[in-house]
Amino acid sequence: ATSLGVVPQPGMMRSSIPSTAATAFIPERKPHPGGWLWGEMFKLRNVVLVLLVAQTTSIVLLMRYSRTVVRPLDAGPMYLASAAVFLAEAAKLPCCLYMVARVGGGCRGFVELLQSEVLNQPGETLKCAVPALAYTVQGNLLFAALSNLDPPTYQITYQTKTLFTAVFSRMMLGRRLAHSQWLALFLLFLGTVLVSDLKEARHRARAGGGKPLLGFAAVLGAAVLSSLSSVYFERMLKKPARSAMADRAGLWLRNVQLGTFALPLAGLTMVWND
Repeated sequence: ATSLGVVPQPGMMRSSIPSTAATAFIPERKPHPGGWLWGEMFKLRNVVLVLLVAQTTSIVLLMRYSRTVVRPLDAGPMYLASAAVFLAEAAKLPCCLYMVARVGGGCRGFVELLQSEVLNQPGETLKCAVPALAYTVQGNLLFAALSNLDPPTYQITYQTKTLFTAVFSRMMLGRRLAHSQWLALFLLFLGTVLVSDLKEARHRARAGGGKPLLGFAAVLGAAVLSSLSSVYFERMLKKPARSAMADRAGLWLRNVQLGTFALPLAGLTMVWND
């Protein structure tokens, strides 16, 4: 009875059937064949993973299409890549501020969190200028890469950031990897080199007016900057917060600190280049 979730009470009538025989009369409940799979599919981490894959794939295709599509003569000039990076930062910062206010429980908690974690810690806030600069340069490099490479070549080459992330994690976080993991990362890098056909890429680039070597240099630079900024950002997130509320809002507070530097940097880049 206990195994079925029923707690015997003192006044409950005892059965004269032995326990081994009594269990034979209890029908076994078989789980639904798709129940486990259905439950796994809708776990938050799996849903986030699917959305992340969809976002990563679709943004590459959309960026490439928007930069290479044949435009009508009266369509006006092409949009500026630096302006797109600036607007992306301008859209992210209000969202992060809203999440900080939501975690803080309103305007009062929002002001207290910003004052204690951002304004009263200028040293920690200033450290966010490093990943902010890296993310700004990376965003502009991605546009340059997609303007000169086709999406498959870009996606495959950009996966080298996995190797760079492992190297930076070892250097900055002291994270150790097994020999088999280093071998897997080396094989990933080797596969990236083998499938990158420069001759074919050069032929496609001539047809589309792109420069494949410039595209490869841009995507490799973006991969290095993405890995460096991600590991640096993880290192910052691992620092203990001053309060439980600040701990819950830690991710959003760090993004607010990043946006504080990334937004003006992106704006200056836009004004300087374009």
